[in-house]
Amino acid sequence: MLLGAGDFVGNWWLAIIIVLGVLTFVLIDYFRGSEGKIVLDEIGLSLPGINKLLKNLYVTRFAEALRVLIKGGIPITQSIEIAGHTIGSVIYRDALHGIAEKVRQGQLVSQALAGEETLFPILVGQMIAVGEQTGKLEEMLERISLFYEREVDNLVSNLVELIQPIMMIFIGLLVGLLFASVLIPIYNLIQTF
Repeated sequence: MLLGAGDFVGNWWLAIIIVLGVLTFVLIDYFRGSEGKIVLDEIGLSLPGINKLLKNLYVTRFAEALRVLIKGGIPITQSIEIAGHTIGSVIYRDALHGIAEKVRQGQLVSQALAGEETLFPILVGQMIAVGEQTGKLEEMLERISLFYEREVDNLVSNLVELIQPIMMIFIGLLVGLLFASVLIPIYNLIQTF
């Protein structure tokens, strides 16, 4: 199988490069479009392990951007809209647009966030509710940002520590497969004599 794959690549290397180049170009072009960005966000938010990291990262960006904008004197609905554009996720941007509409209709930010539990943890809505009641929304947003920033750092360090043994196992399996592909034919050849 290994020799057959090597012969195939040796004979068709130019066609393989052209096909891979065209496929890469098509995928990049698709994922740059609006539909592709949504698909990419949905994939990222549905992958186990990665989804928690992305959600925490987006919540951190949202809280920090909203805090800065409110501190700058921008109205809350505009701040939510602008924060949605700075997060870097189409799904979160659309959700924050809906939240801004609810706030324009008279709901509190914490109440509007309560309908988006899949994207924003319950803790975020509760802390924002405390900030709204006490008049310290900026301070609560800063605490949310710092808390989820620490969560992101912890998740990244855990993923890095987890990737190292997985890579070692993967490399070991590849080396074992290479040795088996070389030694098994020799062993079979020796047994025929």
